[in-house]
Amino acid sequence: MRALSASDVLGLWENGRGRHPVDRALVLLRAAQPHHTCDQLADWPVGRRDSAILELRIATFGAALGAYLDCPACGAVLEFTFDGRAFQMVTEPAESIVEVGDWRFRLPTTRDLAQIADELDPDTAARRILDLCCLKSELKAAPEWPQAMLHAVETRMAELDPQADIELTLACNACGHAWQTAFDICAFFWEEIEARARRLLQEVHLLASAYGWTERDVLALSDARRAAYLEMAGA
Repeated sequence: MRALSASDVLGLWENGRGRHPVDRALVLLRAAQPHHTCDQLADWPVGRRDSAILELRIATFGAALGAYLDCPACGAVLEFTFDGRAFQMVTEPAESIVEVGDWRFRLPTTRDLAQIADELDPDTAARRILDLCCLKSELKAAPEWPQAMLHAVETRMAELDPQADIELTLACNACGHAWQTAFDICAFFWEEIEARARRLLQEVHLLASAYGWTERDVLALSDARRAAYLEMAGA
């Protein structure tokens, strides 16, 4: 997959800023899959979406992903790095339909997530996902899904689409507490895009002021040349 150029990063940031995180995920996916329409991409299973976005992130910034997180037990700041390639989708799942009893469900998509984006209660959101993904054509009204059904469907979906719900296992060096935390590649990558875009805008401002170059001139420079010119300009 082609890495994002400096110009691509700024365009992506401009297009995604101010959008809801669910919509922003589609903006990132569209950058990774430019030959597909947004409507097509909105119907990709979430794991396939996140794997493509992770691939774009690795192509652009490398495989090492670093972050900071507060320990929930003692509050110490934990710095950690992991290899994003460990979570890439090697092959698409052979199955995409979950069967539990007499019920059949497809895997959730970004379009489904958009419909529950304002739901604050996780249990209610999970039940609405089952309503949206249920393939019973004769379904007239949403059934009262029992907790056992909810758990069984979620477990099977996680087995078929593991990239949709990535969890990291962490341990605090200060107190030894170990825990798991969800990893959201869309939010993670967007923070990096935003930080990179703001640095690029600052670099354009400084070099345009120093040399009279246009934004296109500055962005066309390689990172190494841009850094060298910034150093000579005293930035």
